[in-house]
Amino acid sequence: MTELLEVQPGDRILEIGTGSGYQAAILAAVGARVTTIERHASLADEARARLATLAPASGAPREGATGTAAIDVRVGDGSRGVPDGAPWDGIIVTAAAPQIAQELREQLAIGARLVIPVGDRASQDLRVVERRGPADWREWSDGAVVFVPLVGEGGWSEG
Repeated sequence: MTELLEVQPGDRILEIGTGSGYQAAILAAVGARVTTIERHASLADEARARLATLAPASGAPREGATGTAAIDVRVGDGSRGVPDGAPWDGIIVTAAAPQIAQELREQLAIGARLVIPVGDRASQDLRVVERRGPADWREWSDGAVVFVPLVGEGGWSEG
């Protein structure tokens, strides 16, 4: 997923679904500035603490529990993105959505990519969306995947 984003040093990336913080750490290690949003406060807290203990691979500071500059961990429903940081240089969704929320497409910078698993709860297709212009998107599949469901306004209901 990280490779599909085509991340460049300094890119501002939105990650939806922080989980353990692993993906955010990888993105920061390749030089991205990451805003990651997790709907479970306990997972976000654990990820913040974990990320704060890691030595930055690139020497760049991180943002998190210690107030450093590359990873900002937030709590909330990210299923429709985070408009206050848009446009994003890339968006990565680490949970499966029933469809791609239009808000996610709209929050991409021109030339940026969105990587998201889309399908039903049992199996999904890893979709890559590239914004080519104000209302121009190219979309393709990178293959079959299985992820946990994206819960929220732009995803599945809790039940």
